[in-house]
Amino acid sequence: MSEKLFEGLEALGGNVPTLATPFLYGVAKGDVSGKSKLRIMGYNNDVDAAVEDLWTNGGTYVPPTAAMGMEIVSAAAADAGVVIKSGTSDSITCVSSTNDSCIITLTDAAVDFLAATIVAAGDYVLLETDHAKAVVLTVAQHVLTMRSYDGADPTPAQPYRIVDDSAGGTGVKVVAIHYLDGDYAEAEEYVVLDGTTPVLTAAVDILRVNAIHTIFAGTGNAAAGQIDLRHLADTPIYRSIPIDFNSDSDGFYTVPSGKTLYISTWQIGSGTGSNNRACQAWLRATADDHGYYTIGRWDTKGMALTQDSTIFIPMLAPLKIPALADVKVSAKCQETNSKMSTHFEGWLE
Repeated sequence: MSEKLFEGLEALGGNVPTLATPFLYGVAKGDVSGKSKLRIMGYNNDVDAAVEDLWTNGGTYVPPTAAMGMEIVSAAAADAGVVIKSGTSDSITCVSSTNDSCIITLTDAAVDFLAATIVAAGDYVLLETDHAKAVVLTVAQHVLTMRSYDGADPTPAQPYRIVDDSAGGTGVKVVAIHYLDGDYAEAEEYVVLDGTTPVLTAAVDILRVNAIHTIFAGTGNAAAGQIDLRHLADTPIYRSIPIDFNSDSDGFYTVPSGKTLYISTWQIGSGTGSNNRACQAWLRATADDHGYYTIGRWDTKGMALTQDSTIFIPMLAPLKIPALADVKVSAKCQETNSKMSTHFEGWLE
């Protein structure tokens, strides 16, 4: 018989053990079952006197009103990848594990990896079922040996694509889109970019976009131009990777179905063109103080005032944000063209 006192501690026969690590450290390490860490960043380099949200494109962030397909495009031709082979594997096996990575072999009797265009060491492999990726180490006619850092044992038979390391551009070649479908269920898709030519998502049921980030890049190791995930009519934009970055800074998050978000800290910083000019920021969510979803009504969860400074605000009693609720940070400044950054973090369960 055990009586749960609070997260991470139990009274076992009247003896209360001491935690080896703090609770959030355990979550970050993946040691706490059923919980995962979350950290969302936002940035706006042009905050003025009117309230706006802290995301790359400024103004008010407007999420999709219905599930849809989207397109992704860069402002630079150098953000492009080239798929040289694709197929469905006969088998994928993890043959050894070392340094938090797995050496895996992929076998496909239907594809000749040595025929033009030849697969080479350093090329990238996208494993579509597992939403995993790997880098090619050696190549035989029907067998690839690769290194993967995604941890889990791969699904033996699954579709794959191989992206040429030496072809395409020097910027971002492949991005991952983390989204919620029409039922607010979590999903992920890999998209191979085509520079300034828009690429359609395979998913046609995207209701919220929670993140986009680089999977593989060329020698530039970052976005050569701003990369936008947007409506098929070109506007509005739903997520952006800024130039010289590898992930979005769009400060907007939606809690997936079946999950609850607990926000443990948030941070806000501002920089203005002249001294003695303040900026005011609000942490906001479509949830009330009891942790219930408010369906479109934004409630203030935290407030901060900064003046050419950055402050870190711990939540001694974490904020409870329910499934389906949106979270964002809004701000306004006395000085026009002020720069502001934010992040909020915690865990999902």
